Amino acid sequence: MAYANALAALADPTRRTVLERLRSGAKPVGEIAMHLPVSRPAVSQHLKVLKEAGLVRDRRRGTQHIYEIDPEGLGPLRAWLDQLWDTSLAAVKAAEMKEAIVEPRAGGRWYEKSVDGSECDWGKVLVWEPPSRIVLSWKINSKFQYEGALDSEVEVRFTPEASGTRVDLEHRITAADAEEIRASVDSPRGWGLVLEQYAQAVAGG
Repeated sequence: MAYANALAALADPTRRTVLERLRSGAKPVGEIAMHLPVSRPAVSQHLKVLKEAGLVRDRRRGTQHIYEIDPEGLGPLRAWLDQLWDTSLAAVKAAEMKEAIVEPRAGGRWYEKSVDGSECDWGKVLVWEPPSRIVLSWKINSKFQYEGALDSEVEVRFTPEASGTRVDLEHRITAADAEEIRASVDSPRGWGLVLEQYAQAVAGG
């Protein structure tokens, strides 16, 4: 498999650096080797491996060998990465959230259950004071991934009113990437979805 040869060649950090130096255009070996912590003959060996993997090609210019990236050689690697991305994206879309579950006690789990049965922790119950309020830790970063060190909490308050109960949700975020997290939870996958599911559960009795 051509992409496997390319991945094996790029496993070496020096070869990755060599390939990066060719992004701006064709170069002779001496220019590629400049400031690298390996000898020029070692760079030539790395270029040989990259060429055998189909990632670079060379031509002669006088006494010099000029190397450049081979677009055709990158094709199989790009196709494989595109396929991998499409498969991963399909898996994420398939695992849509089914419900958000809060264990009714201080110290209890707060987690998501997906339609495929998988679970993802969101945090812990910090304060459990029904029927007026609950406070939960929130450990999901801006990429919707669990991050145990994240400093964030959610307070939900329930206030009786003549027409029903008003629900106020306050998300307090002190993490370094607070703005990115806030943008994520304000997205269609964020608090809007959770509150919609809560409303549906209450309406269903």
